[in-house]
Amino acid sequence: MVEAALLLAVRGAGIVAWTESREHAAELYDGLSRLGQVELVSADARPTDGLAPDQLRMLELLAEGATQVEVADHLGWSRRTVARRLAEARHTLGAQSTAQAVVVWRRQSVADD
Repeated sequence: MVEAALLLAVRGAGIVAWTESREHAAELYDGLSRLGQVELVSADARPTDGLAPDQLRMLELLAEGATQVEVADHLGWSRRTVARRLAEARHTLGAQSTAQAVVVWRRQSVADD
């Protein structure tokens, strides 16, 4: 399996691998990381796990109806910092829009309660 996955990666394929063996996972990760950036995600990972506490607070404020200007004022950030941190949060959550990022955050926060 590891060899086949590495061969596919060399040929430019995106790979999603599932293994219950830590040994195989480590071997695959090592091989793929030599080829470029690798994202290792656990099956029990939550979408919001990659967000910093200030990004979570930002999403909470947006969910409450705050504008980006209000978020900047509340957190003591510039508008540019809000835009940058929001873009990072969208990327981390796999969201195409701010509204979608807020929905993903809200679903996770409800699931955690």
